[in-house]
Amino acid sequence: MEAVQDHSIRHARREYYVTESSKTKWKVLCKHSTEEQWYRWEVRGGYKPKIRRWAITQYGGTHTCVLNNMSLAHGYDVPYQKAWYSLKMAREIVYGTWESSVQKLPAYLGAIQKYNPGTIVEWKHKGFQASTGKYVMGYVFWAFKPCIDRFQFCRNVISVDGTHLYTKYKYKLLIAAAMDGNQQVLPLAFAVVDEEIYPSWKWFLQQLSRHIIRGRRGMCLISDRHGGLIKAVREGPDFVSPHGVHRYCLRHVCSNFNSTIKNGIEGSLLASWLRISIKKVQPHYGRDKEAGCQSVCILRRD
Repeated sequence: MEAVQDHSIRHARREYYVTESSKTKWKVLCKHSTEEQWYRWEVRGGYKPKIRRWAITQYGGTHTCVLNNMSLAHGYDVPYQKAWYSLKMAREIVYGTWESSVQKLPAYLGAIQKYNPGTIVEWKHKGFQASTGKYVMGYVFWAFKPCIDRFQFCRNVISVDGTHLYTKYKYKLLIAAAMDGNQQVLPLAFAVVDEEIYPSWKWFLQQLSRHIIRGRRGMCLISDRHGGLIKAVREGPDFVSPHGVHRYCLRHVCSNFNSTIKNGIEGSLLASWLRISIKKVQPHYGRDKEAGCQSVCILRRD
C-alpha cells in the first residue's frame, strides 16, 4: 500500500481510490475510471501466508488518464466527455474502429495461413447481407500448424475454457490447450464466438476433433461445469466412453465448493479429497460420509 502511494507521488502523479481493503486483499482504481473505460488502470494486492508478506497480484497496465495528462502537461482542464471522445478518435485513427477491425479479420487470418502453411482456419457465418455483399461472422476457429504437429508428442489431455473479450461487441474467446513434456502450456486452438453456449461449444469441439485430435483415442478433456459445454461433450464421440473421458477442472470444483460451503471446517476437508487415484480417496470419503458432512452430498451430487 505504501509502495503504490509512494510511486503515485514520486513518479506517476496519478490519483486513485481504494475499492477493496481487508486483512487479505487490497484493490485500487484510477479516480477517473468508469465501466465504459475498458482500459482502466487498477492494482490488486494480497497477503501471501507462505512468505508472510503482501504482494502485487494484478497490475492493470499503464495509467492513461487523459484528464490528468492534459492538466499536468498543458495546464488545461478538459471536460470529461471531450477527453473521452478525443481519446476514442485518436485510437480509431491509429488502430481503426471496432467495425473495421472485424472486417480485417479474414485478411489477417489469411495472412497467417499464407506465412504459416498448414495453419487451420474455419468460419461459420450467420448469414449473407445482400445490400453489402458480405457475410456476417458467427464463429471463427484457428489452430497453428506447429502446435498441431507438436500435440502428437504430448499426453492425451486437453483443457478447454472460455473468456470474455471486452470490446464493443462482447465476443467470447474459446481456448484449447495441452501440456508438453517440459510441463509447458501448448496452445492448440482458438475460436471467437458470439456467445459461450451449447451451439458454439459444439462447433468448437467438432473443429477440435477434426483438426487436432484426428481420430486419436484415449483422450481426456478437462473443463469447467458450463452447461452448454457439458451437453456438447456428451454428444461428441472423442470424450465419452469408450473413446475418451471428460473430467472437471479441479480449480473450478474447489471454487464452487468453497462458495457453497460456508462452514470453514468442512471447507478444509476438501484438501483431503484431492488425490490422484480413487484408492487414495476412499478412506477420506468413508470417514466424511459417516460423519454426515455436507461436503459429501455436494460432491456426490455432481
